[in-house]
Amino acid sequence: MSVESDTKQTIEEGKPVTITQERRTDVYLKDPNILQVFMELHHYSVRNLADAVERELRKKDKRATCSPASIGHLRSGKRSYVSTDRAFAISKILTAPESTLFTAKVSNVARETPAVRSR
Repeated sequence: MSVESDTKQTIEEGKPVTITQERRTDVYLKDPNILQVFMELHHYSVRNLADAVERELRKKDKRATCSPASIGHLRSGKRSYVSTDRAFAISKILTAPESTLFTAKVSNVARETPAVRSR
């Protein structure tokens, strides 16, 4: 998920509030059957693919993880959302173009947080 943000301050009910508007990119698996075909083509089990994805993710972040359940839920269709980094890792390992396995959806998100007062 990538995020672009724009922040502005307003006053609501007498209290300063910061409104942050963000553009967020969410990545979704197009079809679990396509993932399953690529896994079979490259002889990956759910556990083996999870291990390979975790190794790939740890090249950037030493604490990154990918459980077999995450891959299993994607493959079964129980889950379709996946992080951007994990989508790139899965595509790289299965040597599949990202657009074949995944689709991206950009959404606008706004959230309010109490404004921080400077001292």
